[in-house]
Amino acid sequence: MIFQRTFQLVLAERKTQTRRIIRSERPPCKVGGTVAVQPGRGKKAVGRIMVTALSRERLGSITEADARAEGFANRGEFIETWRRMHGQFEDDTEVWVITFCLAE
Repeated sequence: MIFQRTFQLVLAERKTQTRRIIRSERPPCKVGGTVAVQPGRGKKAVGRIMVTALSRERLGSITEADARAEGFANRGEFIETWRRMHGQFEDDTEVWVITFCLAE
């Protein structure tokens, strides 16, 4: 899984959740499974995470607690970063919410 801008937060266990735009009805990973943490596409893995929960929700449903789990200080900072990365923040965009912990 690519964490280009946030892989250091993942490794420091300050990021335990990520949101990915739903492009397929098939979830991107399985609960209980592990995936590599990559700092960029094609880059060598720097760690592994284990998926602990997976859900589907509207992007606009993100709470302050969710934003902190995403590694941000607050919801506004998350929204600002999302806009920089994706061009826009639309409340109705459907996303996968992937909750994880570092795998040992």
